[in-house]
Amino acid sequence: MWLFAPNISCNHGFSSRHGGISKKPFDSLNLGGHEDNIDDIKINQQIALKKLKLNTIKLAFLNQVLGNEVKIAINGCQVDDALVLMKIKLLLLLVWPIIAMS
Repeated sequence: MWLFAPNISCNHGFSSRHGGISKKPFDSLNLGGHEDNIDDIKINQQIALKKLKLNTIKLAFLNQVLGNEVKIAINGCQVDDALVLMKIKLLLLLVWPIIAMS
């Protein structure tokens, strides 16, 4: 399932867990993390980016840690607190877990 915001003008999407290949407990469209199989994550990223009509050639990915620094995004995975895009045609993949309580 994909959600799109009509007021955002860049190519974007908000995904659910459905539609990927990761096994339990990460099933199925796991786009990042430390414990899941890295090959499954990469395939899931390709699935997601294809849905958005984007490619993984220039992909900046954040492995977020708690801190207070903002770094310039570069191609590949970075371990930082936050990233800012300064280059045209560099895709920033953000993976945020959403925790809901009833």
